[in-house]
Amino acid sequence: MELVERMNIPLCQKTKIPVKTLVEQLETGPSQKKLLESHIANMYLVSLLNEQTIRIRAFKDEEHSYMAIYVFQIELKANDQLSEFCELVHSAFPESSVLLLKHKGNEYISGAMKRINKQYKTKSVVEDTVWSVIEKDDDIDIKNIPAFDLKELYESVIRIIYSLKVKRITGIYPKGEHDYKAVIKQYEVLNTDINKLKDDYKKASMRSEKLSIDDELYDKEKQLHELIASL
Repeated sequence: MELVERMNIPLCQKTKIPVKTLVEQLETGPSQKKLLESHIANMYLVSLLNEQTIRIRAFKDEEHSYMAIYVFQIELKANDQLSEFCELVHSAFPESSVLLLKHKGNEYISGAMKRINKQYKTKSVVEDTVWSVIEKDDDIDIKNIPAFDLKELYESVIRIIYSLKVKRITGIYPKGEHDYKAVIKQYEVLNTDINKLKDDYKKASMRSEKLSIDDELYDKEKQLHELIASL
C-alpha cells in the first residue's frame, strides 16, 4: 500500500512539481540548486488538506498560517543529507507541508514547523524540520487524530514523526504525548559528535592524541547511552 494511502487522506489530482519550480520559488544558490537536482527524481502534489477536503477549520494569526496542508510524494535519487534536503523543500511553500519520500524501497516522512515571515507576509520561515523512516507497521492514519483546527492537526503530525524517531532508536513506540523534540535534537548532536570523533581517531597519528580522543569518545557514548535509557 502506498504511504499516502496509509495516511487515509483524500487525494487530489496528482500534479507534478518540476525541480525548476522549486529553484525559482526559493531563489536558490548553486549549492541548494545542486542539492535539489541531485535528490529529486520525481515530485508530485498528491493531497491538499483544508476545510473543504477534511472538514477541519483553518487557522491564522499574526505568527502562523494553516489555511491548508500540502502533501507531496517525492521519489529520491539519493537519501543522504535528508535533513538539509527536507528543510529546503519545506521552505519553498508558505503553508505547511508533509513530504512522503521514497528511495530504493525505503520510505520516509517529514514535516516542518513554520511561522509567517514578518517582512514578507506571503512567505514563511522554517523553525524546525523533522523526518523519520517509516516502516510497514507504523500507524500514520490521519483520521485517527482528533483536531480542532489545521494547526492542531499539523502539530499532532509533527509529534507522531518525533515519536517514530524515538521508536527507531529504542524499538518501542512511546505512549502519551510527550515533547521529544529536545531529546531527539540532543541525540542527533551526540551522534554527529561521536562520528566525528571516530573519524578523528582514525586520522590521528600520535598516541597521546588517540588517547585524548578515546576519552572524549567514551564520555560522548556514555551520554548517548544515558539519553537512550531516558527515552
